[in-house]
Amino acid sequence: MEGSACLSGMSAVAYWREVRSHVSRDNAMDPDDPAFKPLLVRLLSEDFCVLDLTAMPRRLSDSSVPCSMDLASVRKVRSLSTFSDAEFVELLVDRPQGRRYFGGTSLRVFSLQLPQDSLCLVDSGLLAPSPEMTLLLAAARLDAVSLAQLVCEFCGLYSPEGCGFVNVPQLTSLRAVESFAEEVTALATAAGRRAPNGLGALREALDESVERGASPAETACALLLSISRRRGGYGLPKPEMNLDVKADGGSCVCDLVWPGERVALEYQSGIHERVARQSADRAKLNSLQAAGFTVLQAGKEDLKQLRRADELAAILCQALGVTPLRPSESFRRRQIDLRKVLLDGWWGEGVRR
Repeated sequence: MEGSACLSGMSAVAYWREVRSHVSRDNAMDPDDPAFKPLLVRLLSEDFCVLDLTAMPRRLSDSSVPCSMDLASVRKVRSLSTFSDAEFVELLVDRPQGRRYFGGTSLRVFSLQLPQDSLCLVDSGLLAPSPEMTLLLAAARLDAVSLAQLVCEFCGLYSPEGCGFVNVPQLTSLRAVESFAEEVTALATAAGRRAPNGLGALREALDESVERGASPAETACALLLSISRRRGGYGLPKPEMNLDVKADGGSCVCDLVWPGERVALEYQSGIHERVARQSADRAKLNSLQAAGFTVLQAGKEDLKQLRRADELAAILCQALGVTPLRPSESFRRRQIDLRKVLLDGWWGEGVRR
């Protein structure tokens, strides 16, 4: 094993967000460069996008969690900028006897054998759980909707930074997380052990999540529409995100699309108010409509105002051939709870790098 300390829980989430910020900065282009393209455009439109991924840690074939923790290991973690000001750091050991309590640390025991590539080498003496393992560890801490948001983030093309976000490559995919969950289940069964805490919640979150969202707002829009009614969503079929759609002899990328029904929904953020973008949006709309697509548009106010969200969902139901259900009082209560999680902490819409 190459590490003597392993991050856990929300500390691992913070680490991966920091890594993605580095990746975004490493792949920024000079706006004055004649060949300038925003990173999101490169991620979505190029068949082969060469990226600088030196900030990404390498995965280890040896997936052994450290047996115990010592003060030197804790200091090593604290030396990272991500955790220098953190109130406490969550760490992982593989047996109860390995627990050592130091100020500002919280230890979790995970003694089940891990699938290969479940750990990554951050630095000499320091490990981080893989993105898939991080989601499993977070699943024991987060409510169902917050966990689905985190899955969408890790499987999406954005990462929060400050009061906004940056566009970045996906950390993982829904299929990869599902495969990881299946491997963990098989290992637990083979060892005669019960499944680890959070595994069931992670599987449920996968059913509710979408991937390849390009912003927190796009993801919130997709989740409000498609999360099951028992959790307060409209329960519509899950859309595909940022899908390349063939239209009018070419192709264009749609924010949310139901290809089988030929329905697309474009999320209109502040960037769409620019004159140049409005012209491109009109051309995109005309191409999609000429290809037989029903194209809808939605902005922040359409989601934040419940009446307008209901109207959007009703129009989508008609376009998708889904029978709308009358909201009950209990559904409205669940809907309000869901909206608090998805919308009250709304991130900025400015795309950087």
